[in-house]
Amino acid sequence: MSGTDQAKERLGFLDVARGVAALLVLLEHGLGVQCPAYRAWSAGSLSLGRCGVVLFLVVSGFIIPKSLEQTGSQAIFWLRRFFRLFPAYWFSIAAAFLLVCLGVPRVRVSIEQSADWLLNLTMLQGFFNRPHVWGVFWTLQLELVIYAACSLLFAARMLRRAGWIIGLVIVGYAALGIVRPLVEGKPFTVGGPRLLYWAPMMGLVAQRCLTGEVRIAGLWAVVLGQAAAVAAVWGVSHALYPEIVTGAGLAELACTWGCAYAVFLLLMAARNRALPAFARWLGRISYSVYLLHPLVLMMTAGVTQAWLFWPVFLLGTLLLAELSYRLVESPGIALGRALEKRWLRAPAPSQTVASPERRQAA
Repeated sequence: MSGTDQAKERLGFLDVARGVAALLVLLEHGLGVQCPAYRAWSAGSLSLGRCGVVLFLVVSGFIIPKSLEQTGSQAIFWLRRFFRLFPAYWFSIAAAFLLVCLGVPRVRVSIEQSADWLLNLTMLQGFFNRPHVWGVFWTLQLELVIYAACSLLFAARMLRRAGWIIGLVIVGYAALGIVRPLVEGKPFTVGGPRLLYWAPMMGLVAQRCLTGEVRIAGLWAVVLGQAAAVAAVWGVSHALYPEIVTGAGLAELACTWGCAYAVFLLLMAARNRALPAFARWLGRISYSVYLLHPLVLMMTAGVTQAWLFWPVFLLGTLLLAELSYRLVESPGIALGRALEKRWLRAPAPSQTVASPERRQAA
């Protein structure tokens, strides 16, 4: 096996992590339809869907900075990202639009104006507080912010010094969360979409740890630092507003994030082992799974028998995602690479790659 093949095998755990994340999101939404009591339970215990989203974002934090550094080109990076994200994304919108136009009764979207359909095509609707075609699109806004942040850090030659930035973000969050309730007289609740930006920070440090640039102690410092900051912020708001800021929210946050981080770290530790082929395949089609499962969920929501709903929902989603990957995602990626070769010439990486593992992973 060549060095490149060995590196791909070692990074195969990322596919498995994506597969687990996609499965968690499927279970979240399926249980929400079949078991109404699940939502109340998950609010104070464990949100499988949020766990999957955190896991997806950790993987993004691992991959995106490495991709920028390997190409050494903003243009190539954004071209690849565009053809990686948009073809399948547009396909999911087209499927929704077609079914709505056909009047399929079970397919309902929150889009009423033509302008919102067009705005959704840009993936920027969340920044304008406009509705999404599919509710799951909200996380793609987080992905775009991650891409933009990494691009800015790369352009400023600060991507290699991201450890200091991560530390400042954690300290700044703790300071703001502690001071604001005292000054404004309002509770500062932990959780929410803003906290999700911490997940790619952990992924970035994990990637640096894997290449030998950061010691394992640095990775644990980030994880424990995040936990300590959240605990401190929660503690102050809970002491001042115990009826609003309760322990249930903190317990759900700890379980959800703890499970997501644990899954990623365990898979990273097992990267040199033979990982299940099914899990790696699920990871490869995970983006289409994420985008298209709401459509399948709507079509099967009328099935009340659990023994029939779950096979139809899961198998239907996987089949549709596989078709999307083969007919839309994969050709889109190939088109992007062809345009890259024709239009762009990759410059030499701007930063020296020191470790043998990182050279092989490229």
